[in-house]
Amino acid sequence: MPNDCGAGIDTASAVRLVTFPDRTGSAASWFRVRRVSDRDSAALRHLGELGVRPGVVLAVERHDPFGGPLWVRIDDRPCALGIPLTRLVHGDVLGDDHDLDEETP
Repeated sequence: MPNDCGAGIDTASAVRLVTFPDRTGSAASWFRVRRVSDRDSAALRHLGELGVRPGVVLAVERHDPFGGPLWVRIDDRPCALGIPLTRLVHGDVLGDDHDLDEETP
């Protein structure tokens, strides 16, 4: 039976990355990953290879139109995440002016 990486974390207030608002401006918003579902082991492995895991803060740059990918920065690397992958990532929206030094994973 699948469970979630980050299980045991109170996720009542967590949002799915797929529900993150569309970004069209130049400023990034920040999203702290709290949980990654492991119901698809290949997707979990791929997300892990990209660096998407609990505690990581993603810079959300934009969401391409017409079902296109959500573009994020992970460790200063641009990365396109398709909608199926973003549905597996849960966490907290930190806002547009998030300072990475202020938060600890």
